[in-house]
Amino acid sequence: MKSVLLLFMWSVLALNASTSFETSKVCQKCHPVIFDEFYDSSHRKSSIHNDPIHKAVWDKHPLKAKEKYKCAKCHTPTDKVLMENLKAGKSALPQDNRVQKEEGVSCISCHMIDHVEKYAKSNTNVMGTKEKTLFSAREGKEAEKDVSFSMKSSFFGLVTEKSGSPYHKIDYSNKGFYDGKMCMGCHSHKQNAHEFKVCETDTASAGQDVQDEENCISCHMPMI
Repeated sequence: MKSVLLLFMWSVLALNASTSFETSKVCQKCHPVIFDEFYDSSHRKSSIHNDPIHKAVWDKHPLKAKEKYKCAKCHTPTDKVLMENLKAGKSALPQDNRVQKEEGVSCISCHMIDHVEKYAKSNTNVMGTKEKTLFSAREGKEAEKDVSFSMKSSFFGLVTEKSGSPYHKIDYSNKGFYDGKMCMGCHSHKQNAHEFKVCETDTASAGQDVQDEENCISCHMPMI
């Protein structure tokens, strides 16, 4: 009986650890200002439950009748159940749940993008495979990978210097997080069945095709 109870407790702890890592609310503990910006951003409000324009388009989209919410690729990638149903060819419609309302495009959704694969219809984000390792950018740390949490004390413990995160490792070496190219998985273009681009970002002016100090990240997500 004790073994069963211990196994159950470990399962709950493991589940909570996994869930908490994927929840943007956890990020608030170390990044309160950034979290406040995220909470009021189009990323968090990207689902049909928060974006009335997107909902209006989806309500008229032919894929709705087929129960294939392929918009999830960019609008709600955090909804793992929906994404798995899409891959399996099952009914995949956005449900009225916490993930859809609070985590449409979560912190993890962007900070785990390893690189972007380019295609004619739309690009695809390729996620990193290292467990609990997030990509970020920091001037002067471009060569650092797998940065772990550490604390150093000096002056007999009166001064404590912290680096890294207690929740995950940090990889500062991904160039896409410095030039804005990691945004192009979802913010590049969308081509319909008639090979017409219904939307497209001018990548040259966004700092994508030239060595420019200004790019998507420097304007929309400046260092604070």
